[in-house]
Amino acid sequence: MSFTWNDNLAVGVEEIDEQHREIFARFDKLSLACQEQHGGDVVKELIDFLHEYVEKHFAAEEALMQKLAYPGLAVQLEQHAAFRKDLDALTVENEQGMDAHKLSLAVDRRLVQWFILHIRNLDSEMAQFVKSHKN
Repeated sequence: MSFTWNDNLAVGVEEIDEQHREIFARFDKLSLACQEQHGGDVVKELIDFLHEYVEKHFAAEEALMQKLAYPGLAVQLEQHAAFRKDLDALTVENEQGMDAHKLSLAVDRRLVQWFILHIRNLDSEMAQFVKSHKN
């Protein structure tokens, strides 16, 4: 299963799009590591990276939305919290020895699909607001 970035997901705010591309690149690496049944250390390293990078990404988005008094901030915060919860649960499942194939499917179902829907629905709306309030 490949999780390649698709330019149709671009929201038009370069900093955010760049971060989204990096997150998708890491999803892809995580999926490949699971499929190739690499050791748990590789998978753990990729999950740890996602934890760190997603925090950085969400913090950047949230700071931008706060700065511009974005009216959809509360929904974004709620959705970001839901993603963190899923990522935390996936981390626990990996630590408990979840089968690599099941982990790969869970990454797709719970993380990648969430991100795709989040970008298409909430981030694209937020990006339009940001672009209309630049300058």
